[in-house]
Amino acid sequence: MLEIHPFPKTWSREKVLATPLLTLSAAGILNPFGPTLSAVVLAGRKRNGARLKVLSLMLHPVEQEFHEVGELVHGRWEAESLVRASFRWITGGCPSLLLPSSVLKAEQVVPLHAELLQQFPDARSLGASIRKFPGRPWDRVRADLESAIEKTITGDWQDESDEKPLNRQEALELARMLLDPAFLEAELRAFFEMWNGACGFAPGMATFFPGEFYEVFQRLARTSRLPPQV
Repeated sequence: MLEIHPFPKTWSREKVLATPLLTLSAAGILNPFGPTLSAVVLAGRKRNGARLKVLSLMLHPVEQEFHEVGELVHGRWEAESLVRASFRWITGGCPSLLLPSSVLKAEQVVPLHAELLQQFPDARSLGASIRKFPGRPWDRVRADLESAIEKTITGDWQDESDEKPLNRQEALELARMLLDPAFLEAELRAFFEMWNGACGFAPGMATFFPGEFYEVFQRLARTSRLPPQV
């Protein structure tokens, strides 16, 4: 059973890297000025009866957060329920990059991540943007940035909370799009390019350079359901 701490406990990057990790959920937002990857992982050696820590990670070229948010006893949890519970720590804007956990069965991946997408008020606009630029993440992100700049100048902003949430069928459709292997491969490639570019654009501000990020990402990828070519 998952026990959530009343207050998060901070971990160092070094401590995270020195501890065995099991990915529960991970999701990314593409931004050429600094993409963000959020992840929830189990930390510790997986032996029956061992107490594992639940960590919430926020990775960005300029700022990172590593928090212990709960714990559970290994062997006393059900994968689908635990992954669903981990979604509470995937926050911010709607992610276009989804890295499903290897603890899930294949048939659980799309329905569960549809639930995740339903918690974001901007999921509808993300889906519309993806349909406009299928398989072209750079073009999509550039268009979104240009639209945001224009709205800032004109003051023509719509509160995200006013957007109609996705219904179940719409969320399933978007989840299938985001989890398509070809789409995921293109998003990952663009995500890495944007990370490299953000670090080069503001080297004096960056604190998490590509080699360091890739080390953490590889740790997450080992227990994620990624296409073979990624």
